Amino acid sequence: MPQLGRFPYPALSLDEALALAVRIAREFGGSISRDGLARTLEMSPRGGHFSRVLGALRTWGLVEGRSEIRVTQLGLRAIAPVSPAEGAESRGKLVQAVDLFREITQKTSGRMPDTPLLQLILEEITGAPRLTVEEHVATIAKVYAGAQPSHVPQRIEETEPSGQPTSASQSAENQSGSQPRRDRRIEVTYSEGTMSLPETPENLDAVIAVLQSHRKTVSLEPSGAEPA
Repeated sequence: MPQLGRFPYPALSLDEALALAVRIAREFGGSISRDGLARTLEMSPRGGHFSRVLGALRTWGLVEGRSEIRVTQLGLRAIAPVSPAEGAESRGKLVQAVDLFREITQKTSGRMPDTPLLQLILEEITGAPRLTVEEHVATIAKVYAGAQPSHVPQRIEETEPSGQPTSASQSAENQSGSQPRRDRRIEVTYSEGTMSLPETPENLDAVIAVLQSHRKTVSLEPSGAEPA
């Protein structure tokens, strides 16, 4: 888990983290063991990469638990909102769940600062040395920019308090034919990593959201950077 001063921050963008929460909710009813999640993501449960992924999900407030990983109620509201307003409100709360991002938002009144200004803000918030801040500012800028209000995921399914899908939602899913096709997957590889999800309308929406967020990140890079 990356950290600047006393402030940890997620290694995944909000949309990438939401895409994983969608997967846990759809494929596993909202709850999966730690080892099971690592196997699903084809990672070692004791590896550093898996720790960063799981740490990001926790830091965003999307999951809770240690041996059993559960999507939080806030996470469910974010990935399965009953209205655009609830989706936008839930995303806002997820951003506020990250202490560093909450501090940045308060300093900037919710506006996205340019990199030089963000560096000064981070120095003030964290008290970290300038050279240390320089090592983190580009990553923080990408993740924070991707968390700005822009996309509200469509609802996935009705869930009971336990996180299990209700029988009514299962019936509707069967009738609509939107069940995950295990033999058909969405495979996307880009500079930030690889996504592999069952091919469903909801997962397509999640992938589109991630790529839209990545497009914004690329647009923030210097004009001399190679286009995505």
